[in-house]
Amino acid sequence: MARKFAHKGWYRNLVRDRITPRDVAWASHLLGQLSDHQWSDAFRAAGCEPAEADRFIRKLREKVEQGRSPGLRAAIP
Repeated sequence: MARKFAHKGWYRNLVRDRITPRDVAWASHLLGQLSDHQWSDAFRAAGCEPAEADRFIRKLREKVEQGRSPGLRAAIP
């Protein structure tokens, strides 16, 4: 089942002017604490099939790891 999102792309000004590396590190630190079970619960609540949720979760985990890179991790207070 394909998901349709209203989002049409990056809001470049938001990303460039407002979200700092420190913000990314902070959010990644928090998201990295979620268990696979918690991620699965969230996607199940959204109506995703398990295989679809697994793909999203895998990609989210990759992005969270990027956000937890050593340079960004140093930005967390």
